[in-house]
Amino acid sequence: IVIFTMVMMFISFRAMENQSGYDLPHDYGTNSETRLVTNMLAARYSHKDKLFKRGSAQNQALDWILYDDPMTSRLVSDLRSVGFDYALTGRYVLAVLWFSTSGENWKRSGSWLTGADACDWFGVLCIDGEAHTISLGNNNMIGTIPEEMKYLHVLAEL
Repeated sequence: IVIFTMVMMFISFRAMENQSGYDLPHDYGTNSETRLVTNMLAARYSHKDKLFKRGSAQNQALDWILYDDPMTSRLVSDLRSVGFDYALTGRYVLAVLWFSTSGENWKRSGSWLTGADACDWFGVLCIDGEAHTISLGNNNMIGTIPEEMKYLHVLAEL
């Protein structure tokens, strides 16, 4: 029974990987929540070469979402129930911005990468729960604005 269960788990995992067309690195396939988030981000938002490259802003944001963000479980529950979650997408994209522009060295970064709603993060103004304005001028941002910013669909000002 144990061997049968292990074989079935392996087959299920492979089926999930093949759904998105990506072979996930082994450390991102440990549970269904991790696979769901990783597959969604790889399929919709960040090229897998960036997402899985250790040290890239996308990889650091993925690791933060999966392992450090206290909101992930609730947001994944929302994702499962409605099939899409703007809050999870927004948190990921803003985390990519943080890691792309040396967020740890910003002059002001109140609530960034915490359990607070992303709309409460310093400089982020939202409309209906989505980032509309990001105002971080004169904040010691060093780096490149990531292409993932285009997925903040109502963003009007950066």
